[in-house]
Amino acid sequence: MIRKDFTLGLSFGFHDSAVSLLDETGSVVFACQEERFTRIKNDRSFPVNAINYALGKYVISPQGKIKRVCFHEYPSQNRSRLVWAFVNRQANFWQAVIDQPIRIAQILLDTNSSLKEKFQSFFPELSSSVEEWMLFDHHESHAAAAYFPSIFLDSSVLICDAVGGMTSTSIWHGKNGQLQRLWSRSYPHSIGLLYSAFTSYLGFEVNKGEYKMMALAPYGEPIYKDKIRDFFIEYGEQTEELYSLNYSMLNLSGVRPLYTEKFDEVFSIRHRKSWEPLAKVHCDLAASIQALTEDIICFLARKSLDLSVSKNLCLGGGVALNCVANGLLHKKLTKNIWIQPAAGDAGSSLGAAFLGYYLSDQSKEVTLNKKNTELSPYIGYEISNEVVQRALKPYSSILSWKRSKQPSLLSGLVAKLIAEDKIVGVARGSMEFGPRALGNRSILANALNKSMQTRLNLKIKFRESFRPFAPIIMEEDCPKYFDFDGKSPFMLLAVQAHGYNVEVKEQDLSAFGNYNFDPIRQLDPIRGAIDSVVHLNSLSRIQTVSLKSNPFLYQVLVDLKRITGHPLAINTSFNVNNEPIVCTEDDAIKCFISTGIDVLILGDFVVSKKFPTAISMSEFSSDSSEAISDFTYTLI
Repeated sequence: MIRKDFTLGLSFGFHDSAVSLLDETGSVVFACQEERFTRIKNDRSFPVNAINYALGKYVISPQGKIKRVCFHEYPSQNRSRLVWAFVNRQANFWQAVIDQPIRIAQILLDTNSSLKEKFQSFFPELSSSVEEWMLFDHHESHAAAAYFPSIFLDSSVLICDAVGGMTSTSIWHGKNGQLQRLWSRSYPHSIGLLYSAFTSYLGFEVNKGEYKMMALAPYGEPIYKDKIRDFFIEYGEQTEELYSLNYSMLNLSGVRPLYTEKFDEVFSIRHRKSWEPLAKVHCDLAASIQALTEDIICFLARKSLDLSVSKNLCLGGGVALNCVANGLLHKKLTKNIWIQPAAGDAGSSLGAAFLGYYLSDQSKEVTLNKKNTELSPYIGYEISNEVVQRALKPYSSILSWKRSKQPSLLSGLVAKLIAEDKIVGVARGSMEFGPRALGNRSILANALNKSMQTRLNLKIKFRESFRPFAPIIMEEDCPKYFDFDGKSPFMLLAVQAHGYNVEVKEQDLSAFGNYNFDPIRQLDPIRGAIDSVVHLNSLSRIQTVSLKSNPFLYQVLVDLKRITGHPLAINTSFNVNNEPIVCTEDDAIKCFISTGIDVLILGDFVVSKKFPTAISMSEFSSDSSEAISDFTYTLI
């Protein structure tokens, strides 16, 4: 009997705690954030639920064993940041101690051995058989997560986040399975922290609202860009260490908000409360910090390629989730770019696992790179038809369902529903790793219906009206709709849509007044055929789909092309505002019931709500009716 030795990677303690599991060949068999199980957004707690699922599904067997446990950072480095705040007499430092005594004590008392002790407290029996306990530098874990699963054997690696240990930005060279650090910028000089400070200043929550500020940016003009550079940050070859943050402008004591009263003085306004209406000035500030961030990222990426003497670029760290900046890198710098789909701290659990696996035996080849096969993001919790059937039973009074006899033909039904402007929830197969829903935990809708953007935001997602939606499109048809001819399977690149004029936003805003600004009204005029997936700046955060990357989703697009003539649809995460993406069968059912989603595809089951009007399957195509014989479902 061949023993299966697994490597377990863990990240937790700050935000987005997660688990990653490699098998004895170094292949990724599982990776998932703890938030998906606890339903706590950005949960930072020890990922006991994700570990339990991984153990139960993959490890617990007569021949299974966790050989090594790998942690994504050294606790002592986090303690150094606290010491820095004290030594530099950060305002509100003692307030942080008063407000968060347990948290502060935990940081001060945590040692490298305490991580092992924490794991042992949850899994005492399992711990006794673990042979290796390994810890790695936070940024090294990010770099490994970006490089090892990529398609490049030789690549520059740029890691940019708020902070990890005492580092905020780093450049690496990955070659033949080895990582070498070439440059780093230490805390508190952080692009991520600056971006988060403006996120907070504009009334959004740090670590949750950065993407909201990025979505708000196209409604404004970058008129404060130079002022931000003058007062907050300088960068360039002439700058010490490439860029330098004026951290006296930020509150780094550990007590939020990140901004200080100096923001009000510089911009001559007052910070926005989360419940206050958006003003034109808020849009302009968002546009300004976004534009400056793009400039800095492009500068650092170019420097990264130069230092490593490579034509390839891998990105990681939370800032790598800025899809607009990524799109610019692809357009202006290099086509050879790979972005870790779980670029934030969740992904560093994967990096730690890779480091532990390969460093434990230097003779091991980097198998993923050798095969030129990039990481599949579908490596999380797996939907089971047997569990679906049990989960649905308690809802028989309000739901109807039928299991498909030919699951391969479900795509025809989904395409038909989308073409008829129905909103379809999809929860099938293994869940995506990272913040993006890529078809297995998605809400799909008609990209040709202009009103769908508003309908989804206000009646399904219950979120801000200005936030855009992303398109999924057949990979081979992407160049017909967008200025892009590559692959974007992880929805991490924003690219130009054909036939859309960037200058369309240059309209008279005087009618709105400075503090009665309604961003969504700027989208009222019909601009093109796919308005619901093209933002005001004429960019779309695309997900290209191939038969290999997601066969079911690809077939949906093939069927949509047959029905509508257009091989694309809206794809948004299956959740409501401020909740994690649905994970389990029960999560999907509850979200379906509580929203205006019309039909739910749950595993191989088609689920609908019991309403007066029933529609026979005979009204659909013959393919769909054969797939789900004599099933009657209802629609709103």
